[in-house]
Amino acid sequence: MFGREGSVFVYEKFEQVFNKVDQSHFQLIPIKKGISDCPQKYQILNILKCIDCLNEELSVFTPTPEDKRKLPAFYGNKYELSKLVIDPKKIPEGSHLFRLMGCDSIVIVSEEIAKNIRKMKLIGFNLKIIDNI
Repeated sequence: MFGREGSVFVYEKFEQVFNKVDQSHFQLIPIKKGISDCPQKYQILNILKCIDCLNEELSVFTPTPEDKRKLPAFYGNKYELSKLVIDPKKIPEGSHLFRLMGCDSIVIVSEEIAKNIRKMKLIGFNLKIIDNI
């Protein structure tokens, strides 16, 4: 599901997962050239929303060193997280899909989206329950 430098690739069936999500939170960009030996049509999922909801007191993290932040795998990541705890009061109502500010490689989905993903038996990523206060 994840591509180079934090890009998220999804195939067409995945679009159904987002049918109740505010379309202003993301873009689905068709990939013009097909992927060899792959019958599905893929799209880039461009997540437009980034929310600062990390609970710094309860999360366990270390700051990402400046030189490491310049590497493609760490670009946009201020933290290396061992334990993620979010503050749900900082998440606006209706936010079903967003990136974690300060750690752009983490994509957070609502329970509603997670249920749709499980129901459709989509694969290629890990869903983890996040602690909240």
